[in-house]
Parts: sequence; structure tokens; C-alpha cells
Amino acid sequence: MDLEIKGSFAEAIALIKRAQQRVKPMGADWATTQATAMDQRVRSHLDTQGRGGAAPPLSDMTRHIYSVDGEPDGSGIVNHLTLEFRQSGDRFIAVLGIPDGKPSMIAKVQDRGATIPVSDRMRGFLSAAYGIHLRKETTHINIPGRHFWEDSLRVVKRKGKKDLRKLIRLIFV
Repeated sequence: MDLEIKGSFAEAIALIKRAQQRVKPMGADWATTQATAMDQRVRSHLDTQGRGGAAPPLSDMTRHIYSVDGEPDGSGIVNHLTLEFRQSGDRFIAVLGIPDGKPSMIAKVQDRGATIPVSDRMRGFLSAAYGIHLRKETTHINIPGRHFWEDSLRVVKRKGKKDLRKLIRLIFV
């Protein structure tokens, strides 16, 4: 039985070599586009508090603290976002994040939420600094998460997969 092959191995090798030359620049463009889209999505989500611009519901305690210290402008996290691109060997890497430190900790709490145990020291601080007197039965303070990383990543990832499929088709043309 004879095996018929359309074309030749030389044609296949030439196609693969042409594709290989296009992979790096096209992949770098794709990574840059996706990281930039994620950066814009996270910033937009933080600017609008993840609620399309509507003010978040505030607890009585939060309203009281804002009346004493003033309402924060929300820039604490946004001003610390960093978008970095680098080459590592034959890979192009895009990184979006918040460097370690207080803004990073605040971002984690705002994204994931937190349950903070109430200590006697915390009771004393809230009472002295803000005039907030917690009930004796209050053992924890719950901060709900806004999930700005996960929500943004889910949207950008969906579009990025579509763009990657298009990119792969273009590479092998």
C-alpha cells in the first residue's frame, strides 16, 4: 500500500519556520494588549467601587469615621497599581499588581474581604479615636470583598482567549 502525501516535508518545515518567526512579536503584542486591558478594567472597577459608579452602602460606623477623618478619595490602591513588561529568555512577561506594603494589604482586604477579631485594644482605639463604642457581644468586624481582581480577570480572560485563537490562526497563515 502506497501512502500519498500532498506537498512535501520541506513545505511543512517552511510553514513552521515562518510561524516561528511571527510567534514572538505577535505573542508580545497579545500579552501587552491583555495586561493593558486588565489594568484599565481594574482601575475602572476601583473608580466606580465595582457598582457602576453608585456609592457603596456605608455602615453607621463607616459614616461616623468619615465624619471624623473625612471621606477617602479611593486613590490609595489605584495610585499603587503597577504594570510591568519584561523579557525573560524567549518569553515576554506582563505583570499587573501592587507591590508589597500597606497598599497591597488594603487591596487584598478590599478584594477578598476580611473578618477581623475585636480585641480590647481595638475597642479602646475605636472608642478613643472615633467615639465608637462596640457592644460587648461584638467579637468580629466583617469587611465584605469587592472582588475587583477576580471580576476584572474573568472579563479580560474571556476576551483574551478569543484573541489568542485569532492569533494562532494568523501565525499559521
